[in-house]
Amino acid sequence: SMITSMGCLEENASSDSAGDQIFTPRRRSTARRRGFSWEMRIRGNVAALSMDAKVMSGGRADAVVQFSVFTPNRLGRLHELVHLLGSRSVHVLALTVQDTTDSAIIRLVLDDPDQGRELLRENDFPFAESVVIAVEINSSEDLNRLMAALLEAEININYLYVFIPHPQGKSILAMSLEDNEMAEAVFKRHQFTVLKQSDISR
Repeated sequence: SMITSMGCLEENASSDSAGDQIFTPRRRSTARRRGFSWEMRIRGNVAALSMDAKVMSGGRADAVVQFSVFTPNRLGRLHELVHLLGSRSVHVLALTVQDTTDSAIIRLVLDDPDQGRELLRENDFPFAESVVIAVEINSSEDLNRLMAALLEAEININYLYVFIPHPQGKSILAMSLEDNEMAEAVFKRHQFTVLKQSDISR
């Protein structure tokens, strides 16, 4: 599997029993001084990061990019990330956090993925990239129809979360699915609007 991680992590450090790539930081001494064992935390969360990264291959052109940022579960860390992005006019369009006692995975969709990627690399945020399906819904009835379409097609949902309200007032779901390409075809067949990265970029 592929994990895109720049800045504070070295590539090809080791692999787990499933063959997923494990990365260890170049700045081990800094990590120890902060009382945080990066390698142990990454090993504990690599399955979740790998699930995201595996979805990246085979995606359509101009697909919506999701960044899964791995970070210690530390007071103010989410603010640091959002402030960093905002300071360079990179806007967070959707956000969800999966946390444990010691660590967290912050999944987010940005309006400028290229600039966001560079900021994450430059500021030592380890991350994975993947593709999510962004689909518009306008009502609770639409949500019911969307779930029914997935059930009919027997497509499982890995996870989903909502976008910050769209300027035009429409609701958008970010979805990671068992088969994104098949799901996209199903949504279009049921008259749902599937958005591209260019549709949500400002």
